[in-house]
Amino acid sequence: MPGFDDEDLNDDRPRRRPVRGDDDQDDYDDDRPRGGRYKPHRGAMILVFGILALVMCGAFGIAAWLMGKNDLREIEDGRMDPEGKSLTQVGYILGIVGSIIFCLQLLLFVGYFALVIIIIATK
Repeated sequence: MPGFDDEDLNDDRPRRRPVRGDDDQDDYDDDRPRGGRYKPHRGAMILVFGILALVMCGAFGIAAWLMGKNDLREIEDGRMDPEGKSLTQVGYILGIVGSIIFCLQLLLFVGYFALVIIIIATK
C-alpha cells in the first residue's frame, strides 16, 4: 500500500485518525474503546475476598470464586474493563483455594463433633 514502509509495520505508536466531524473522542487509535463502554472491574474487591478466604473465613472464598468467574466471563466478552483481569484471576484462584480449605475444615469439624457425640453416647 502506498505510504507504508517496513519501519511503519513495527511501530507501536498510536496513529492519528482523520477528523470525522464533532467527535468528543480523542484523535488517537488505541486498543481500548473510549466513551465509557466498559463496566468497571471489581478486581481489587475479588482479590481482597480471596485473601480474606485464606486468612479469616472461607465463606469469602465462595464469593470471590463466583464473582471472579462472572467478571472473567464479562472481561472475555468485552463488557468489562480488561485492566482488572489479572487482579480478578488471582482473586478467583485464591477464592477457589479458600473454598476448598473451608470445605475441608467444615468436614473436619463435623467429623470431630460426630466423634465426640459417639464417645459420649457409648459411656
